[in-house]
Amino acid sequence: MLACAIAAFGADAADYKQRLLDTRAIVLDMLYESANATVDSEAGFDPEKVAAIRRLLPATETLETDLGTQPVSNAWLHSRLDQFVTETDYNKKLVVLSDIEERLSSLIWKLEEVETAKAAGPTKDEEKQKLSEILTRQEFQKPAEEGESLFQRWFNRLLEWIDSLFPDPEPVERRSTGMPGVALVVQIIVVVLLILLVAFGIYRLGTRLSPRTRRGKKKGEDDRVILGERIGADMDSQDVFAEAERLAREGDVRGAIRKGYIALLCELSDRKLIGLARHKTNRDYLRDVRKRGEIYDSVRGMTSSFEHHWYGSKPSGPEDWEQFRTAYREASARI
Repeated sequence: MLACAIAAFGADAADYKQRLLDTRAIVLDMLYESANATVDSEAGFDPEKVAAIRRLLPATETLETDLGTQPVSNAWLHSRLDQFVTETDYNKKLVVLSDIEERLSSLIWKLEEVETAKAAGPTKDEEKQKLSEILTRQEFQKPAEEGESLFQRWFNRLLEWIDSLFPDPEPVERRSTGMPGVALVVQIIVVVLLILLVAFGIYRLGTRLSPRTRRGKKKGEDDRVILGERIGADMDSQDVFAEAERLAREGDVRGAIRKGYIALLCELSDRKLIGLARHKTNRDYLRDVRKRGEIYDSVRGMTSSFEHHWYGSKPSGPEDWEQFRTAYREASARI
């Protein structure tokens, strides 16, 4: 459905995006009503609002676009609404609404990104610059003239220095042992071991002097999107949690808890315990660690805390941040 919607950025696509925004606004109202209700109440279950969502985004529809008629499926939304209506557990109803809101936010964000890219479009100067960068690549260059490179000269000098460490012995008359190449093989092994030792020393020195190089931005690696928020590829969980600390100091405890929860997901991803995806919700990530008993309880507790403070209407205070930070430290130590 998302692929069709992206390709459909034409006259009807703007209307489709507006209907997504209107639907998300209704879901947010239902979330706030559910968060403020008691467990045994029916707040948040407004049949009129559910019906309005179904009218705004029918299960299947077609859009007239620049590429012609494109089919769009909103069946996932109707399926989640059915779960919300039939669910009797208050907490599970709140989770369903949260899942719908996050998926709608992800769709809207992606459509806005494509709309911006289409509106900007590549200019002639940008195309020329891109062509120039391509032509400067090594495969388009003339072959270099024969001769020793800087690395070859350096390597030859290293061999000369190593050879000086093993002076030629005094000539002694002796019969051949039948293994004239043993000395050469030993010398080659010693040279290779020395080169490996020097390379390993340089690598360890570099990682100690610059710890951030342990997670540098790899070639072709893109920024990550976690719960609708873009995280730079050169940022790790400690950087994200530092942002959460800054928000807490500025008084935005609710935003700090959300940022701290994203830092936890970053650390789980760095340890290869979960796989990040733009469409995943906090409950999806919790299911990813369900089989890991040593960390599941900690992650579940922090997920509940995140949902309570981010979707609830009760103000969050400094003591809430202290509790969340303590839970984060304990969870991080177990990962």
